[in-house]
Amino acid sequence: MEAGSVPALFREAVEKFGDRVALREKDLGIWQEITWRQYGQRVEWACLALRSLGFEPGQRVSILSENKPEWFICDLGC
Repeated sequence: MEAGSVPALFREAVEKFGDRVALREKDLGIWQEITWRQYGQRVEWACLALRSLGFEPGQRVSILSENKPEWFICDLGC
């Protein structure tokens, strides 16, 4: 496998795995599943939100979060 950027590898995984489960999180004792397609959409929204706030490529962002799906989504969105 040829090395690629993290965002490119993530996009490939979204396309390849689509409706398969990517992440799970317990909410009020019930497991909630996030598919790869949903994960990709949320990462895109996070990226667009940062751009709408004026962030440009090369700028730095700090994420302070517990180990939750939102952390991974924001990380990839950055």
